[in-house]
Amino acid sequence: LQALYPDVYKSVHEYGNRYCKG
Repeated sequence: LQALYPDVYKSVHEYGNRYCKG
């Protein structure tokens, strides 16, 4: 799980950044 957390966090961060940009 610890190894998968970073991947999920990055995915969420990228999604949020994309959403914020529009």
